[in-house]
Amino acid sequence: MSVNADTLLDRSRLKRQATRWRIAALAALTLAGFVLAETYLDIPGNRDGVNVLGRDYIARLDVEGIIFDDPLRDEAIKKIAEDNKAKAVIVRIDSPGGTTVGGEMLYRQLHEIAAKKPVVAVMRGTAASAAYLTAVAAERIYAQEGTITGSIGVLMQSMEFTELSKKLGITPITIKSGPLKASPSPTEKLTPEAEAMVRETIMDFYEVFIAKIAEGRKMPIAEVKKLADGRVYTGRQAVANKLIDAIGDEDDAVSWLEKEKQIKPGLKIEKIEIKKEPTEWLESSSLLQWLGFTKAKIPESGLVSLWEPGLP
Repeated sequence: MSVNADTLLDRSRLKRQATRWRIAALAALTLAGFVLAETYLDIPGNRDGVNVLGRDYIARLDVEGIIFDDPLRDEAIKKIAEDNKAKAVIVRIDSPGGTTVGGEMLYRQLHEIAAKKPVVAVMRGTAASAAYLTAVAAERIYAQEGTITGSIGVLMQSMEFTELSKKLGITPITIKSGPLKASPSPTEKLTPEAEAMVRETIMDFYEVFIAKIAEGRKMPIAEVKKLADGRVYTGRQAVANKLIDAIGDEDDAVSWLEKEKQIKPGLKIEKIEIKKEPTEWLESSSLLQWLGFTKAKIPESGLVSLWEPGLP
C-alpha cells in the first residue's frame, strides 16, 4: 500500500513529539533523583562528602542530649570540613553536657573547621559544661535570654556502701596490685590518698577546660577561673560575663555570617545527618520515649562535664 506525503509528515511529526516527551521524562527523572539524593543521603545534597547538586550551602550540626564520644558523628563532621561547598557551619546546641572526651572531641573538630571556614554556635534551652566547651570552638556564640549555660567544671561520681554491706552481712574482698588501683570503689572506704589522686585527675582536665575557654573567648585565664566555679548562667548573664557574644537565634547567626564573613545571602541551611547504629534507631524512637521506655543515658563512669537539675 502506498503512503502519501501527508501521512509521512504526520508520522515524522509524531516521532519528533515522542522523542521530545522522552527527553523531558528523562530530565524529570534525573531531577527527581537529585531531589531524593538531597533528601535521603547522610548529608543533604552530599554523597561521601561531595556536594551532588554542586551548590554552596551552610551546614548545621545539631548537638542534642548527652554528649558522648561518637565516631559516626566524627565522620560526618569530617566530611563537612572537607566539603568546599559548605561555606560555613552553624552549631545548634541543646545539651546539658556529657563526657569530657565527647566534649573535647567536638571542640577539637569544630576548632579545626573554624580555621578553614566560619563557625557560629546557637544555644537553645541548655548549653552547659561539655556543651559549653563545644560552643567555645565557634568564632561567635548566640543564646536566648533564658538559656542555661556555663556550669564550667569536671566531676567524677562514685558511691561507697561499706556500712550497708556490714548490715547485710556482706564482706567485699578485693585483691589489687596497689593501694590506688580501682579507686574510688564502692566496696572500700575512700582514703585521703585516693581522694587526692582523684582530685588531681579532675583538676588536670579542669585546667585544660579553662585554657580552651580562655583561648576561644579571648579572656585571661584568671578571669575565666572566677566564672568557672561550676555555677550556671542565663543567656543574659553569660553575655555580661563575656562567655557568649549576644542574644540571638539562627537567623541572627546567618545575618552575622553574611555581614561579617561575606557568606553569600540566601544560601540554604543543610542539616548534617549522622548515621545511627540499628539499635540506636530503636532507642531514639519518639513513641518509646513518650511511653517512658527510653531515657537520656547518663555517663556511668569516667570524667564528666555535665549539668542537670538534681545532679552536681
